[in-house]
Order: sequence, then C-alpha cells, then structure tokens
Amino acid sequence: MATSEKQRTEPLRLTMVITELDIGGAEKAFVQIAIGLKNLGWEVEVLSLRNRGPLSEPLKTARIPVDALNCGGFWDFRSIIRLRRHLKQFAPHAILSFLHQANIAGRIAGRIAGVPVIVSGIRVADRRLSLAITERLTAHLADHFVAVSNSVAETHRKYCGIAFNRMSVILNGVDVDSIRMTPATSRDSLGLSSDDTVLLFAGRLTAQKAPLDLLRAYSELSTETRKNVKLLFVGEGPLRSALENLIHREQLSDCVRLLGWRADAVGIMKAADLLVLPSHWEGLPNVLLEARAAGLPVIAASADGVREAMSGLDTEACLYPAGDVDCLKKLLEEYLHSPQMAAGQNCDSPQVVPCKEFTWSDAIRQYHQLLTRLCESAIPPANVRKRNSKI
Repeated sequence: MATSEKQRTEPLRLTMVITELDIGGAEKAFVQIAIGLKNLGWEVEVLSLRNRGPLSEPLKTARIPVDALNCGGFWDFRSIIRLRRHLKQFAPHAILSFLHQANIAGRIAGRIAGVPVIVSGIRVADRRLSLAITERLTAHLADHFVAVSNSVAETHRKYCGIAFNRMSVILNGVDVDSIRMTPATSRDSLGLSSDDTVLLFAGRLTAQKAPLDLLRAYSELSTETRKNVKLLFVGEGPLRSALENLIHREQLSDCVRLLGWRADAVGIMKAADLLVLPSHWEGLPNVLLEARAAGLPVIAASADGVREAMSGLDTEACLYPAGDVDCLKKLLEEYLHSPQMAAGQNCDSPQVVPCKEFTWSDAIRQYHQLLTRLCESAIPPANVRKRNSKI
C-alpha cells in the first residue's frame, strides 16, 4: 500500500513482549532486535511479563522504555489483564512477542486491546503437548509467526497447525568481530592450569538444555580418561541443585565447577577446549554461533536447529542423538583420546567461512521489512506515519 513521503513523518509504535529478561539466548536476541528496530526509526517499548532482569540494562542504555508486569508462570492470567491495560495506554501499531507465555498473552491481550498487527516469535521447536494445545487454540489471533530456524518453522507448523504463508524464518545473528576481539578469561582465575583439558557447558540449567546428560556422561568416563579434564557449567537455572547433588554423589567436586552466570562467558569459551551442547530441543542456538566465532570446537546433540547453526562444518563426528548419554560419553572419549576429531570445526580453518549467514544487521532488516509490510497492510494510510527507512 503506497504511502506518501509527507505521511512518513512519525515512527510506528512497537510493543515488544517477552516472558522475562534474564540472561538467555532468546532474551539476548530479543534485546538486539529491539535496539536495532529503534535505530531504524521504530518507537519501541519493551514489556517483561515477569521481572525486568539483567538484560533490561542494555535496553535502558539504548533509551528504550522497559516495564515489568510482575506476573508469575504460564497460568498466571494476570499477565493478560495487565498487558491489555498497558496496550490500551500505549496504543501500539504492532506487537512482537518472544517465547511461549509472552506469545499467548500477547495474542489474547493484543486482540482485546485492538492492536492492528500481532507477530509471535517462535524460538524453539518445543513438542510438548501443553504447548501444542495452547498454540493451536490461540494461533488464529496472531497475524504472523517468525521462526528462528527452518527446523523450528517446520515443527511449529506441524504441531500447532500454522499455515505455510503465515510463517517466516529469520535467523539469529552473531557479532563475529566483537567475539574475536574478546580476550580469553585467565585460566588461573578459574582455578585451571594450562595442562587441563576444559569442557564447557554454557546455557540455562533447565530440562531443555539437559546439563544432567553431560554430567552423567562425564561421570561415566574412566578415572584415567578424566585425568586433567575439567568440566565447567556457565549458567543458572532450576537444575542447579540436581547438578550439585550428582557432583557430590559422584565425588566430582575437584573437577566439575558450577560458575553461575558470567559476564565473561565468551572469554571463558576462549579459555576452554570444547563446548558441549546436550539440549533435548533447540531453535537456533546462539551459543553454537558464538563458539564458531570464538573458534571453539563443539560436540552437540543433533536437536532441531543445531545443524543449521553448524552449516559449513563437518558435523558427522561431533553430533549425537539428543538424550543418548551413552553416545555422548563415547564422543567425549573419542575427543579426549584424539582431539584432532574437531579438525574442520575451528572458524580459523581456511576451509571454513564462519557465520557469514548469521548477522544481526540482516536479522534486524528482515524484522523491519516484515513488520512494516504487515502494518501497511493492516492500518489505513492516514494512520500509517513512519520515518523513512534507514536501510
């Protein structure tokens, strides 16, 4: 729909909704996209259904208003009531939500509040029945869906009954230059020696990410194989106590460390020898893109978007069926006996062109174009007043 240049004087208003702003791959992508869209002329506000969390800080620095609705888990229906009230006040032209609870609340509250365009961001290929049912019941309330990878799009369409023309795929980005300029964290500061082989898990300590699979596989390695092999967990989550109990039971406290959330997670990657991603389901795991940019070899469960995140690399020797602890143990043994198995994964290898298809500028441009098109189709011309594109 054509819009005259005189009409393009005011930005479109966008409310971005997420379940929470704690540190995680989806949350970090959400922040990147919010800041990028603001820089392209959108009037962006951010709402967290739960608390503000640490990732509210970069949004505030970018002068993006952040508010928290202080609601609880999925069945806390106050999120819909509070979100509807807020949307009535802000009157956005569009909603872009990330993660399941925010997607459901955003669709229902958005329709009640009369928001013209509602877009749901699908970040993981979650096959749980409870998710499929609630998605199917509310899918008609969304105008469009954005999946983070082709495998996520295929799974969500299949399990949740989404028509092909209502789903787009926009890949995550990774800041290769920033990661490559980040110095490695000192091994001394982590209580490690230069002789140690360091295995790293980085992510939420949740059932989805399956950190217990990795700890079990590690604990089953022979004492000789584990000699001078340290396992680090970077992240927090509800499985921390279960990990602590298993570490204590298997007497692994001298070689397994739970580091919690770390601001220097990329630096720790650069101090490690191998990243292990044992997730049972995924979207397009940012941690694999970051590992590629850091030149860190990977062993990963072949869950959903993992192969897409590792495109261009020799993955046959480093992927295993999700949930297969015995297979993970075998791959760890092969790596520890022959580290050269990771050859071809290192991003500095001349035969690998790292991460060129994963850029934040491309992702943000695609969100900008999609949201602009949907708004221009849904809103009468007299009400569509936006700044000229900065692309």
